[in-house]
Amino acid sequence: MRIALLALVLSLVAAAPAAAAVEIHAHRGGPVAAGVPVTPEDTQESFAFGDSIGADVVELDAKLSSDRVPMVMHDATLDRTTDCDGQISQRTAAELAACHVDVIGTEADIRQVPGATVAIPKLADVLAWAKANDVHLNLEIKNQPTDPDYDGSSGFATAVLDAVTASGVPRDHVLIQSFWPPNLDVAKAAGFRTSFLTLAQSNNGSIEVAQSRGYDVMSPAWPPSSNPTDYVQRAHAAGKPVVPYTFNKADEVQAAVEAGVDGVIANDVIVAQHVIYGVDCPTSRTREASQRKSLARIRKARNRARGTNRIRLSAEVKRINGKRQAAKRLRLKVCTPGA
Repeated sequence: MRIALLALVLSLVAAAPAAAAVEIHAHRGGPVAAGVPVTPEDTQESFAFGDSIGADVVELDAKLSSDRVPMVMHDATLDRTTDCDGQISQRTAAELAACHVDVIGTEADIRQVPGATVAIPKLADVLAWAKANDVHLNLEIKNQPTDPDYDGSSGFATAVLDAVTASGVPRDHVLIQSFWPPNLDVAKAAGFRTSFLTLAQSNNGSIEVAQSRGYDVMSPAWPPSSNPTDYVQRAHAAGKPVVPYTFNKADEVQAAVEAGVDGVIANDVIVAQHVIYGVDCPTSRTREASQRKSLARIRKARNRARGTNRIRLSAEVKRINGKRQAAKRLRLKVCTPGA
C-alpha cells in the first residue's frame, strides 16, 4: 500500500466530529481505505491492516472445511473471492490451502487480482495473531438454515468456539455474533459475549428476542427501522448496546452516530474514523498501533534472551513503552470528541 497516496486521499475526506465516541469494527478486516480497495477481505492481510490503522475491533467470519477445521471465509462457496470454486465444506483444510483469495476490497468496493497468492486463513492462525497482538475480535459463526452447508446440530458452533478456547484468547476479547440464535445459545453457554445479527426484514421484535434469550448486543442491518433513534433507545432501555452493519460512506456513519449507536461495523475504517473522531484521529491511531506492535516484538525478544542481551532488551522495552504511552496520550487527545 502506498501510505503517501493514502494520506493524500485521507486529506480530501471531510466530516464533522460526532458528539460521542463510537467503537469501530473493521468488517472482514476493513479492506477498503478512504474508498480505495487495498486488501483481500477476511484474510490475515486485511486483519493486520484494519488493526494497524486503529480499528477498535476486527470483524471476521468462520466456516468449516469438510474435515471440520474452522476456516476464515464469509461465503459458503469459494467462487466469489478465490481462484477455486464449489463449497468450502466439500474440501479439506489441506485442499483449501491450495486456494487463494484473488480479490481486494469487499462487496461493492471489490476488484479482481488474478494470480494472487493470499491464503485462506485457518481460524486458529488468526486467533494466534490476535492473542499475540492483543486484538479484539467480533467473530461471526456462519451457520444458518439458508446456507448449503447448514448444520442443524450444535456441532458447527462448538467447533468454532473450541478453536477460540484452545487459542487462549481472553473471552472478553471476543464477541460472538450470528444471525441464527442456536449458535448464540451455544456461545452463551460457553461463557462468550454474544451479538444478535438481524436482517432489515427481521429487526422488528429482535430486541425482545435478544432480551428473552440473554444475548448481549444488538447488531441490526442499518437502518434498523424507519426511526433508527427509537430503535437504539429501545435497545438501550433493554440494556443492549447497538452495533449495526455494514457502513461504507461518511453520511451513513454520521446518521448512525446521531441515532446513538455504540459501534459501527464498517468496510472503510478510515472514513468511519473521520466521522467519529475528526481528520487528525486516523494518523494518531496508526502511530499508536505501530508503537504497540514494536513493543510486543521487543518484549518477545527480551523474554527469549539471556544475560547482557536481556538487560539491553529490557532497557529497549522501557524506551519503546514510553513512546507507546506518548502515542496513546496523543491519540486520546485527538480521538476524544469534545476534548
